[in-house]
Amino acid sequence: MTRSLFVLLILSSVFFLCIPACSHRAVNPATEAGTIISKANLAATQTVSFAKITQTSKPSTTMATKQPEPMTIWPCDCLPDGYLSALEIKEPFVTTAVEAGSTYEIIPTGKDEAGNGYIRSHWVYLLTAPFPTLQDSVNFTQLKNTWLKNSWTTDIVNTLLVSQSTFEVFSRLWGTPDPEVVKILPSSELLQTAWEETNVWAIIPFEELDPRWKIIRVNNISPLDSNFDLAGYPLTVQFDLVKTEAGDAELSQHQLASLVVPATNFVPEKLTSLIMTGTTALVRYVALKMEKNGVLYPARDIVDILKDADITHISNEVSFWKDCPSANPVRLEQRFCSDPSYFKLLEYIDADVIELTGNHILDWGSEPFLATLQMYQDNDLPYFGGGRNIAEAAQPLTLQDGSQSITFIGCSPAGPEEVWAGVDSPGSNPCTDGWMETQVNNALKAGSIPVVTFQHFEVEDYTPHSSQRIDFLDAAEMGAAIVSGSQSHFAQTMTFVGDSFVHYGLGNLFFDQMYGENPHEFVDRHYFYNGKYISTELITLMLEDASKPRLMKTSEREAFLQTIFERCNWETAFAVETE
Repeated sequence: MTRSLFVLLILSSVFFLCIPACSHRAVNPATEAGTIISKANLAATQTVSFAKITQTSKPSTTMATKQPEPMTIWPCDCLPDGYLSALEIKEPFVTTAVEAGSTYEIIPTGKDEAGNGYIRSHWVYLLTAPFPTLQDSVNFTQLKNTWLKNSWTTDIVNTLLVSQSTFEVFSRLWGTPDPEVVKILPSSELLQTAWEETNVWAIIPFEELDPRWKIIRVNNISPLDSNFDLAGYPLTVQFDLVKTEAGDAELSQHQLASLVVPATNFVPEKLTSLIMTGTTALVRYVALKMEKNGVLYPARDIVDILKDADITHISNEVSFWKDCPSANPVRLEQRFCSDPSYFKLLEYIDADVIELTGNHILDWGSEPFLATLQMYQDNDLPYFGGGRNIAEAAQPLTLQDGSQSITFIGCSPAGPEEVWAGVDSPGSNPCTDGWMETQVNNALKAGSIPVVTFQHFEVEDYTPHSSQRIDFLDAAEMGAAIVSGSQSHFAQTMTFVGDSFVHYGLGNLFFDQMYGENPHEFVDRHYFYNGKYISTELITLMLEDASKPRLMKTSEREAFLQTIFERCNWETAFAVETE
């Protein structure tokens, strides 16, 4: 009995203790403090709860890490097409067309600005005029004043043509130009527009240079000079990649490696200069002066010009011969030869290639000519346009200079026939039917630049005769980059066939003709860049002392060029479509 009561008592106690815990009545935490869960307890409860979830479930997508803002680059609307075509922007950068809000930008900066640029490019611009322009140089102050129309003078230029990007570049650097002076045109229209109007020049990036432009020197500097100083040239523009105010991070080398930015548009190592000259004949008065003053005397005033070129061409019309009669300027017969000691003159001027199309090479027979060929070979002096037989005479000469391959193709339509090479006899190369076109095509197929020379029929006139004009223009239309007349003792006119340059006659170089217009001489300095003909500079000389050419004075040069340009026919300059 007692045992049963004890069990009953225990069960009753348990029942009454469980009543509060099992109640389903709602509890208002605002009124019943005993049921409030503190923030500390709530936090602890949540932590535990999320800890259990993370152990048994995948992370919620709503908790992903926020991605960083993209690094945007704004390429200035002033960047030239050549720059933009080489520019590559990759992740983590993106390009934006809007300047505002960009984190980085590519813009032109002044040369005196140290800048905070990460990457710097140097872009070369040119001041250009139509090829038949007399003026050679302006100073930078004149150019900038012309742009702004300060201290204005129409003696310099009436109008400056620019593309839209060039306008933006120099507006940033020099200030907003006068709209009456500076005109904006598409790049493709600048050249022909300048040629069609009067006293119109242009500013262009170097990569848009065409042979029909003349480069106007600025502060007497041209980028084509062999001693060109990129930093000292007033038209070198710096383009810098810089951080804007919106940019909040410095760039690492790893990030910068995602950008491909062109360093420059002009690499001097890709440039080749070629000097073409007229008649050389070291005879008569020239020989007499050499005997009196030394064999180097004729080149004394121009040696630096001739040596400065990468390739110097000499058309030597006379053979060297050990038994050559002594110098005599009044010899009755027109039979020419030169003493072998005169070869030192060719070495002095650093001649690189000899043309043998001249009609006096066999004046004393085959023996002197063959001995002369051997002299050239012994001195590693290549030649073309003549040889030991017709096979050698008709063989073009290809020279390689850096990235340039240049093929010289020469022949003599004038003869006379007895000076032409035969199957087994030496002489010059006649212009046989179809030969010229074949050689020009072969050069082009091989990726070489054809330079054609003619020993044509002579005429004492500035303008060529009809057959000369036809042959020269035909060679240009075949694809020759340059067609040059070696026969003329009288400096002649020139033209373009598309972007091929044709000069009918350069006049003498070293020959003694002092009468009439014969003392006036041309030396043509042609430029090639990265496998393409790009420009020609006309060097004008005056023969003195019947033997020694010198540079013309400014007044002499302007009068001479004016006479030549007035007689030139430029109609073919834009008549041929060029690539």
